[in-house]
Amino acid sequence: MNKVIALLIVFLISVLFLIEIKKNETINYIEKNIIMSQKPYHFLTKAQQFFDKAILCDNQKLRRKYLLISKGFLNTFDDNNIKSTIKIIDEILNTNLIDKEKINKFNNLINQTGISIYRKHLNNTDKLNELKNILNQNALYLEFVILCLILLLIIITFLYLNYQKIKDIYHLDSLTLAFNRNKFYEVINLLPKGKHSLIMLDIDHFKKINDTYGHDFGDMILQKTVEIIQDNIRKDDMVFRWGGEEFIILLKKTSKEDALKVAKKLKKAINRYDFEGIQITSSFGIKECKDTVTKDDLIIVDKALYEAKKKRNEIVCY
Repeated sequence: MNKVIALLIVFLISVLFLIEIKKNETINYIEKNIIMSQKPYHFLTKAQQFFDKAILCDNQKLRRKYLLISKGFLNTFDDNNIKSTIKIIDEILNTNLIDKEKINKFNNLINQTGISIYRKHLNNTDKLNELKNILNQNALYLEFVILCLILLLIIITFLYLNYQKIKDIYHLDSLTLAFNRNKFYEVINLLPKGKHSLIMLDIDHFKKINDTYGHDFGDMILQKTVEIIQDNIRKDDMVFRWGGEEFIILLKKTSKEDALKVAKKLKKAINRYDFEGIQITSSFGIKECKDTVTKDDLIIVDKALYEAKKKRNEIVCY
């Protein structure tokens, strides 16, 4: 679950960056269009400047050159007023005559075109700015939604991890940190069909140890016993504190023959361990379970342990 949530968070962060990149690209494109909408007005101004230079120039060749440049800028427009201004320039080029009437007419046509272009530019700028604002708002909304989803996933992960900790605490024996009965019944209900074995072990003469050395010493023995068991079983096998000094070991997909080998190994390890100056012994009951673990199996393994204790420090296998 944690991996899935982590992948989702990475994916959402990637989407967030992608939205931001695309938003910036689109805004840059809009701003370029705003600048481009000013270009015709700039060309018109240039046409006016070169026409004015032509009027003030006494050199016929240079005047002609300025008029052609002005005409070149005007040819970029498709407008009736501009066509009229181009005609005025053509007349001057053909006749080499400039009079006030032509100059005034040229200026009036340029002014009218300039006003029209400026209005279009303002209108385009307003529309493009409106589009940019809508884009920003939509991007912010999407980013906000994605950030909320990321935050929600982080909260879910935090709650899940805490739930797992609480669940683990609920399923652990507080003294030995072995699993408890609640966990045992949960596990056996989920066991796949197959051959499984139970080992029930009991520390011999534990009451006498408690009475002689005190409960703290007895607690230490229980804790160390669980450590010894965990060091001598497989990762998939599980140890449960059944009550007092009794423990159950669940050996998954294991026959009673193999379970007997494990019990002998554990017995030897416990007998050899130095519990702060004293040695203890333990008794074992074993039961092979078919398909799944039942209440009858628990009764039988408990009976096997009882017989092993009667024989003292023995292993009884059913």
